[in-house]
Amino acid sequence: NMVSIMSFFNWCVNEDYLGKLPTDDIKPLKIQNSRIYPTKEEIDALKSYLFGKVDKLPYIDSIYGKNKKLRGGGSTYHYYCFYFQLMTGCRISEIVNLKWKQGKQETSIGGSKGYSYLDLQRKTMTIYSKKRNRIIPIEHISNLIEKIPRKNNYRKLNVEKIFVFENPVTKRPYSMTQFHYYLKKILKELKMDLSHGTHVFRRGFIMDLIRKKVPIYHIGKIVGHRSEQITQLYGHMFVEDLEESMYKIM
Repeated sequence: NMVSIMSFFNWCVNEDYLGKLPTDDIKPLKIQNSRIYPTKEEIDALKSYLFGKVDKLPYIDSIYGKNKKLRGGGSTYHYYCFYFQLMTGCRISEIVNLKWKQGKQETSIGGSKGYSYLDLQRKTMTIYSKKRNRIIPIEHISNLIEKIPRKNNYRKLNVEKIFVFENPVTKRPYSMTQFHYYLKKILKELKMDLSHGTHVFRRGFIMDLIRKKVPIYHIGKIVGHRSEQITQLYGHMFVEDLEESMYKIM
């Protein structure tokens, strides 16, 4: 938690509320999985695995996961969430809090609280994160969105859901802890590095576009990077691509 606390005090200093940082003598722990990038084989394996799940399995909420016989194998909502993230390059928080439509609070920009919502008529997704607004197309995953139920039928409520990935009991988004738990299970099944976090899908999306020669500027606009330099950092992680270039020289 020291990373978040130090960020807060940095803001206080920048806004002249404090003269100096009270945390100067404290060294926070390094986050081990902050810069672990997936390889091309891992990205392909994740994409193939998740596509197979969402293509064959219906969308099932977590409350039905206990009754596997009735619901055909338990919860599947997390597969849809991860595949959505892998195909859009969004942050996990932007997907988890994604709403079916624009609400009253999502009418202006300039605040500190982020939001994301769908515009199914225009086939776009609007995201406001880190004081920046971006609109990305989602037509390429329209079939996935159509499979996600828009009504909460828990105890025959039959009411419209606010969030796309909504817990039918609390009527709020699923907790981040649940998605981290499901991710570890997927990584174990695919025999991937367990140090990967949910950012692996976002990084996989970016690296996949770079390999397909999509302009860096366009990628940065889609994923919401502050500058092209941040996006270009991903281009230095392709060890296998460098090996291929060296082979061509030989």
